[in-house]
Amino acid sequence: MPSVARSQDPQPAIAAEALERLGRLSLRELSMDDLLQTVADLVNTAMPGDPPGTGLLPSDRA
Repeated sequence: MPSVARSQDPQPAIAAEALERLGRLSLRELSMDDLLQTVADLVNTAMPGDPPGTGLLPSDRA
């Protein structure tokens, strides 16, 4: 009955997908800003809410 467990708690599947996307990133094709934004977006997807460390990176977009 693994499908029952997955339907009740999709978080492991979401985290696994986020890790797969991180592994597919091409560091040569992304600027540092784009890379950090992508990582932040994936963290927010895998860890919804207000995870520890949110907002620790300085931003010049104020």
